[in-house]
Amino acid sequence: MSTKDEGADCMTQFMMFRDQVGAELYPARTTRKEVVGACGNRVVRFVPVELRPVEVIDRKSVAGRVAGGYLLAGPVGSALGVLTAKGPTVRFEMRAADGTAHIGAIEQDRYPALRRSVEKIALYRPGDGLRTLGMWLLFPVLLLLFLAMFGPVGMLVAVAVQYAIAHLRQRRRIAALERAA
Repeated sequence: MSTKDEGADCMTQFMMFRDQVGAELYPARTTRKEVVGACGNRVVRFVPVELRPVEVIDRKSVAGRVAGGYLLAGPVGSALGVLTAKGPTVRFEMRAADGTAHIGAIEQDRYPALRRSVEKIALYRPGDGLRTLGMWLLFPVLLLLFLAMFGPVGMLVAVAVQYAIAHLRQRRRIAALERAA
């Protein structure tokens, strides 16, 4: 269950409840355009439109891990209990585009990354990946062309133009997120 801190182009992994009672869990993750989970022999896919926290559960406290570790292995066990302790868990509700609600759980420190992933899914448009891929496939050709025509200065100009285009697209996405919030 790992995520990048930026949440830029990563998937966020978490646990979803199979039913409203929460007796059975299944792993799920975000992709660029949807949430995918493996529930038994079937794959669950849905497009989330809203994410809201329901409650914070503090079952994995440091004190409990230290006490359990001390009972099992003495002082060494209590030290291991401190090292393996995890923070509180957030139980959340994820509403899909079709109106269904899905309940899930994630560690509290990973919840912001999940929120960013759901916001990115809301902004996803088909073809975004192809435009980015096309731009990066075209970039080396342009780089070689500028290098052949204008030498190192042309190469620096091509890199600067590429960076400027990527920066403007990122600012446009951030502005769209701020307008949506």
